[in-house]
Amino acid sequence: MLVPMRNLLKDADRERLVAPLRGPLLREARLGGTLYRGLAAGEAATALPAEANARAAELLLMPGIRERDPALSDDVLDLVMAMAEAPVPCRNLMAGEGVELVSDDPRGFEVLTPFWRFSGDLGAGAVLQQPRGGGAVLRHTGHLVEFRLDRFSACLDVEEAIIAQAVERTAEGVVLRHVSRLRARGGWLFGRTVEAGTLEYRYLIGAGPVLRLAVTLTAARPISRLRLTTALDGLDEGGLAPSAGLLEGASGWVEARPPDGPAAVAHWALAGPVPHLAMGQAGWPDGAPAVHLRPGAPNSVTRVTVQAGQDGAVRWILLRHAVEDLDAGGSATVTEERLLATARPEALADAMAGAGDPAMAGLDLDPVPPSGAALQAVGTALWLDAAGAWAAPMSETRRAALRGFASRQTARIEAAELGVEGLAQALLGADSLRRAGMAEAASLMTRLLARLLTTVPEPLPLPARSLAALALARAATWPGLDEAAPALVRLLRPMTVAEDSPGLEVEGRAVVPLAQAEALALLARAAAAAMLAPELGARVPPDFAAHAGALHRMAIALLHPLVRPRGGMLEVIARGGLNPAVQAAVTLAFLVPERLIGACQPVAA
Repeated sequence: MLVPMRNLLKDADRERLVAPLRGPLLREARLGGTLYRGLAAGEAATALPAEANARAAELLLMPGIRERDPALSDDVLDLVMAMAEAPVPCRNLMAGEGVELVSDDPRGFEVLTPFWRFSGDLGAGAVLQQPRGGGAVLRHTGHLVEFRLDRFSACLDVEEAIIAQAVERTAEGVVLRHVSRLRARGGWLFGRTVEAGTLEYRYLIGAGPVLRLAVTLTAARPISRLRLTTALDGLDEGGLAPSAGLLEGASGWVEARPPDGPAAVAHWALAGPVPHLAMGQAGWPDGAPAVHLRPGAPNSVTRVTVQAGQDGAVRWILLRHAVEDLDAGGSATVTEERLLATARPEALADAMAGAGDPAMAGLDLDPVPPSGAALQAVGTALWLDAAGAWAAPMSETRRAALRGFASRQTARIEAAELGVEGLAQALLGADSLRRAGMAEAASLMTRLLARLLTTVPEPLPLPARSLAALALARAATWPGLDEAAPALVRLLRPMTVAEDSPGLEVEGRAVVPLAQAEALALLARAAAAAMLAPELGARVPPDFAAHAGALHRMAIALLHPLVRPRGGMLEVIARGGLNPAVQAAVTLAFLVPERLIGACQPVAA
C-alpha cells in the first residue's frame, strides 16, 4: 500500500495557480515559419525560455489541467520540441515578428525589436542597446578614422565631425545613420585644411538578435593608408563590465586580458585575421552578458585596441580595418556583426554565422546542450497517455511524433556533455519513457544514472541537488538501479529542518524561499518521491521516509507564503517577478504528482 499522500490543492486554487500560464505569460512566436504559443519569462518579457516552457509543459499535461485546455498543453509541448530541434537549439525564442519604430527623432530615437530596445542621439553618434526585459547596456560609439592626405597624416574623432543624421524605416527593419564631414591638413608644400570626404555609419536593426554595422568612407580627394574603425565605449558602465576577452584565430580561441590600471591601453591583436572577438566576465559564468563582434572581412583587421576602465574592466574597444587607397570619388566599406548574448564564444560562432538562415528567425542565438527538460516533458505526455490518465487519449499520429522526438533527443543527450541538472532531467525523462512502454528506456536509465553519479560535484547547489534527488528517488524504485537509493540518501541527509526557527538548512546554510522558490519546489517533490520510494521497492534506511516527510512538510510550509492572490489568479512571488518555471514548479509541488507517478503501473519494465 502506498504511503498516504494527497493533492494539497482544491480544484479552484489549482485553476487560479494555472491561470497566469493561460493569461499574462502567454505569447505567440514564429520559428522556422511556423507560429507557436508558449510562455514568456515574465509579464513584460518577450523571451520564451526553452527550459521554463519544458517545465511548465509538465504541469499543463497533468490530469484535470490538460482537460481544461488541451490545445494549450499541446501547443507548449510543440514549442518545446521545436526549440529542441531548431538548427541551433537556443535558450530563448522571441515573441513578435517585427521592428517597432517608437520615435524617429534622430536626436532622441527609440526602436523596439523582439530582443532589444535601441535609443540614443545620432547627432552625438551614440547608439544604446539594452535587452527588452532590462539588463546590461551596450554603447555603440567611440569611433575614429585615420588616413593620409598627400604628406600629412590625420586621426579624426568621428562623433565630433557629425553633420547629418537620420532614422529610416526599411522593409527589413530600421536603419540608424550618421554622417561625418572629414576635414584635414593636406598638400605637398605648406599644407592647408582641405575637404577629405564623408564618413557614414549605418546600424541595420532587424527582428533578429544580431545588429549589423556598415561603415563607408567616400573620398573627396585621393586618400592613402586608410583605417576605418568600429568601436564600443563605456563598457565598464551599465552592467556589462567585461574583464576577459577571447579572439578566434587560425589555431582556435586565444585569451586576451584587459590592461592593468585605469586608462591603460593594450593591443589584443596587431594583425588579422580576426573572425570573431568576444568580451565577457572573467571565467565566463553561465548567464552573464557577453559582447560578440564578427568583422565582415576578418583579414582587414590590422589592430584591436582596448582601454581599461573601472575595476579592471574594459572601457573602450576599437577595431582598425585597413582598406585600399582611394581616388577622388572612390569609396570603401567595412561591415561588422554585433551581438549581446550569454553564450561562450566557441559555442556561439556557428550560430552567429547562420543568423541569416530563415529557420533561425526568432532564436536568440544563445545555444544550449540537448535538453533533458524537453525529454522529460515529452516523456510525461507519453506515460500519462499510456496510463489512461486523460479523459481523451492522444491520436496514434501524435503518439508516434512524440516517440520519434524522444528517440532523437535521447541520441543527442547521449552524445553530449551535460551537467547535473541536465542529466537529472534526462533521467526523469527516461523514467517516464520507461513507464510509457519504450523498451530501450531501461538501458537508457542505467547509462544516465551512471553518468549522473559520476558528475555530481561537491558542494552541490540547491537547484541541482533538488533535481538530482527527484530523479534518484524515481530511479530507486526500479529493479537493477541499486546505486540510486544510496545516492538519494547522500543528497537528502544533509538537508535538515532548522530547530531554532521554521526553515530548512543544507549543510548548515539556510534556504531562502524568495530567492530559491523553484529549487524549494523541486525539493518538495523530491522529498515526496523519497517518502514513496520505500513502499515501491527502494532500499533505504528505516528512518529515511520519516526524514523525507519532515523535509516535505517544511518545504511546502515555506512555499505557501509565496503564493499571493491577484485578481482571479494566484501568483507565486519570486525574485524577479512572475515566472513560468517558478509558477509551474510550485504548483506541481502542491499537486504532488509523485503520488500519481507511484501509483502508475508501467506498461513494460
